[in-house]
Amino acid sequence: MPDPGSTPPHARRGDWLAAAGLALAVALFYGRCATFAFTNWDDIPLLTDNPLTRTPGLETALALLRPGAVPQEHLYIPLTYLSHWLENALFGIQPAVVHSVNVFLHTLNAALVFGLGRRLGASRPAATLAALLFALHPLQVEAVAWGMGRKDLLATAFALAALLAWCRWRDDGRHRWYALGVGAWALSLLAKPATIVLPGVFVLLDLCRGRRVTACWRPQVPTLVIGVLVLVVNLGLGKEITGKVPLIERLAAIPPVIHGWVARLALAEAPSAFYPWPPPEFSLRLVSGCLVVAGLAAAITIAWRRRQPEWWLGLGFAALTFLPAIGIVISYRKFVTADRYGYLPFVGVALAVALSQKPAETQILAMAAYGAGAEVGFLLPYSRLHESEADHLGLIFMAIAGYDPHRAIQLWKDMEKLSHTPDALNFLSTHPTNAERVKAIEHFVPEAMRYYQGPKA
Repeated sequence: MPDPGSTPPHARRGDWLAAAGLALAVALFYGRCATFAFTNWDDIPLLTDNPLTRTPGLETALALLRPGAVPQEHLYIPLTYLSHWLENALFGIQPAVVHSVNVFLHTLNAALVFGLGRRLGASRPAATLAALLFALHPLQVEAVAWGMGRKDLLATAFALAALLAWCRWRDDGRHRWYALGVGAWALSLLAKPATIVLPGVFVLLDLCRGRRVTACWRPQVPTLVIGVLVLVVNLGLGKEITGKVPLIERLAAIPPVIHGWVARLALAEAPSAFYPWPPPEFSLRLVSGCLVVAGLAAAITIAWRRRQPEWWLGLGFAALTFLPAIGIVISYRKFVTADRYGYLPFVGVALAVALSQKPAETQILAMAAYGAGAEVGFLLPYSRLHESEADHLGLIFMAIAGYDPHRAIQLWKDMEKLSHTPDALNFLSTHPTNAERVKAIEHFVPEAMRYYQGPKA
């Protein structure tokens, strides 16, 4: 990893030009978001119908600072709602304004990723490439194009500012930068408490820059106090678990969630607006997810032992900041995950790209391994998953049309009797086995029966 430090004065003009070009590219790429309307996924109840943002005034602004003031909101994110309050005070409730501000924040975050890469010693082309990857990857679209994605964008902006201030403090020792870093992190918590894990990234940065473990933990005392307070407030707002998914199944869904994010990161799977809970019988997804988790842990360990901080910093950053997404799986929601939960973790991936200086031979081997691994580990399993999801939705549409969903079970049992393909080779197939299909359909039938009205006349 290159030596960290501030950018030399003669290179600052080039950095500003690169950042400006980067910002222009991001703004052009996401500019059409300004034409989008609000969605019915949180935008209506939390933005347009929210009395505290719809009628801006001093009283409503102060009310937004009170935990639990926003109906249906289970997080304490006053800074996010105050940003919408300010928009409404200046321009009224306009989707074009909300989306334009989101695009601006995402553009700012891309520039901050570039700046963080340069602060850590990355070359200008490498930092630009990393920032473009962060900004333009399909995984990032949800947080930008969705009105209520503001909390992820705003929290990440303050988190990146905190990381830059922290690095500046470690470089010149001025305590005002330490105060600014902790303060920016505290503001990020008020935008979205998922950044509560950021002090762990502070420690990774210190270790990466050659500091001893004891010296890394001492400055974290104030962050520990702030983190506990934020955690207590948000736990008090948390909703009770009302789902029917047992705890063991929620825990079993964690490896597939990580697997899915890595697959979408590698462009082996297309992003989706909704990720349903995986059927408990889908064991291949669980096994492949465990393999991905084990592989990531091994990669971080190997990078640490080989003194390759660019990899363990980047992967460690991503792993730490993805922990809140794991907490959501355990606490249960109607969906198992969302692309926006990977918005901040993507910074770790971008840093690994910016700081990596691998030989060409290693890159060739990595691409060869990626090709085989993506085919067997991601493409084929997700083809089978898509088939299972199609069965799920098809069963519901079948019931709406007046056909008995139970008939599908017998159909696939008959297909199983006619099949001559060994189940042992299913990992090379694009379709689930007939037996797996029967089990999955039996699991979906109770839900489909809620839509069944009997034969249509």
